[in-house]
Amino acid sequence: MTYLQLFDRQAILPTTMTAPSIDQFCRLIRSDVTIDDPENIEKLVWRKSLPIMHLAIATQLHLAGKYSDRAISGCDLQDIDFYRDVVELARQLEPMLHDHPGILITRDQLTLVRWFE
Repeated sequence: MTYLQLFDRQAILPTTMTAPSIDQFCRLIRSDVTIDDPENIEKLVWRKSLPIMHLAIATQLHLAGKYSDRAISGCDLQDIDFYRDVVELARQLEPMLHDHPGILITRDQLTLVRWFE
């Protein structure tokens, strides 16, 4: 099993994955989508998701950390601190995505989100 260290949380990659790359993500979700060709999965699913991937990762990490002991359906959608924390975590994830050689996205392609009060 391969591990990827992300901040203070240890992410465990599925046993079929050796690194966090677009090709391996495509193979991972192949059985969950109705697209057989990994190149089409990359084109139709992953490439379109790259500009907001840091937001999706931040949301998932925050949900897992905050609601690990109960169903996510119990999440309070009015919790302003939740959104503030997700936006801040997404900002911290930006360099990891645009610097990662297996993900291939530039900073200009990311959808940048900032929290202002």
